[in-house]
Amino acid sequence: MANLALDCLKSEIEDRPQMKEVLEHLCSLKRKMLEQERKIAELMEERRIAELTERRTVAFREIKAILQDIGFERLVTKEKIDSIVGNPKQVSTSEAFSGKSSVLIQRAIGKICMGHLKNIRFIVIKMSVEADEIWKEMFLYEMIMQSRIEHCNVAKLFGCCLDHVDAPVLVYKYGDIGLHDALFGNAWQQFDCPFACEIRLEIAVGAAEGLAHLHSLNVVHGDVRTANVVLDVYSKSKLEMPGITAFMAKIAGYGTQRLLSLDKAKHEIFLTENIHYKDPHFLKTGLMAKEYDVYGFGVVLVELFAQNMVQMHDVNMVLKELDGIPARCHHLKEIKKLASWCLASKVTERPAMDKVVRCLRAVLTNLQNLHDPCNCKSMYNKSAMQSEQITSAKSASS
Repeated sequence: MANLALDCLKSEIEDRPQMKEVLEHLCSLKRKMLEQERKIAELMEERRIAELTERRTVAFREIKAILQDIGFERLVTKEKIDSIVGNPKQVSTSEAFSGKSSVLIQRAIGKICMGHLKNIRFIVIKMSVEADEIWKEMFLYEMIMQSRIEHCNVAKLFGCCLDHVDAPVLVYKYGDIGLHDALFGNAWQQFDCPFACEIRLEIAVGAAEGLAHLHSLNVVHGDVRTANVVLDVYSKSKLEMPGITAFMAKIAGYGTQRLLSLDKAKHEIFLTENIHYKDPHFLKTGLMAKEYDVYGFGVVLVELFAQNMVQMHDVNMVLKELDGIPARCHHLKEIKKLASWCLASKVTERPAMDKVVRCLRAVLTNLQNLHDPCNCKSMYNKSAMQSEQITSAKSASS
C-alpha cells in the first residue's frame, strides 16, 4: 500500500500509474487481505472444533465409565446404531412418520432418524450438545431415570451410544405407527379397522396413562403432541378376537428437552417448533412444568377427536374444532369439557394427569356399558360423513 502511494506521488507525471492500475492494485490487495482473514478464521474454527471434540470425547468417556460402574445395561455400540439407521434420507417432517425406509429430520434437539432392526421400529436421536459439567450431570440423571421407566404406555429407552465423538446418540423403541400419521396420513389404510370413537378413547387413555406415569416420577415431558404419541398394533390372531384390532398408545419423545434447555440458542429454536402445542406461559418463561404438558395433551385431545390439525395458537379457536363434529356421540361433550379444562388459561386450574386418566376412563366405561351404543364406526370416515351431509341436504330441500 505504501509503495502504491509513493508511485502515485512521483514527480514525473509519466511515471505515475493510471487510475485503472491503481484500482486493480487496490482490489488485488483487498483480495489478499480477505483470503488471509478467511484462512485465519478457518484455523480458529478448526482449533475450536478440535477443542470441542476433545472435551466431548473426555466427557463421553467419563459418562460411559460411570454408567458401566453402576451397572447401566443399555450402552449401544456405534455398529448397532448404524445397523438400525442404515443410510437415512432427508425428508420433510410430514413424510417422516410414514413408510419403512430410514428417514432423517433436523430439529432443534439434533438429527432424528427412524429405522428398523429385525422388524422392530426405532427412533434415533443424535443430539447436538456442548458437553460441559452441568450437561454431564443432567445427561447421567436422564439416562439412569429413563432406564428405570417400565410402563406399557411409555416408549422404552433402548439404549444410548457414546461412541460418536461429535454427539451422544439416544435410541428408543418407537412403535408400529405414529398417531400423527394415523390421524393425518395414510397409516390406517393398512389396517382393516374402523377408527371409531371407542378406539380413539382407548388411545387417549393410554397416552394419558403414560404421561401420568412420567409425572409420578417427576419427569416433565416438555413436548407433548400427536407426533410424540406412538401406537403398537396388536393383530387379531394375537388377541384371538376375530374382527378386532387393538392399539397400545405410548408416550415418546420425553426427557430430551431438559438437556436441550441448557443450550439457549437451540432452546429458542425449540420454542418456535410446533408452537400450537405449547402453553403460552411456557413460551414466555421457557421453563418446563407438568401443567404445560397438560396443555399439550389438551391439544392432542382436540386433534384426536376433531380429526383436524390445530394450526392456531388460540384456545377458543382450538376448542371450536370439536364443534364441527356431528353430535352423534354424547360423550364428545365430556371430551370437549376435559379438553377445555386442560387448556385453561390459568395454570393452577388445569387438572393433574392422573385426574385426566380417571375422567377418560369414566367416559370410556360409560361408552362401553351403553345398552344402545352410538353408531359411530363411520363417524370419522370422511366419505361417509360427506354422503350423510348430501343426504341431509336433499331431505331439507324436498
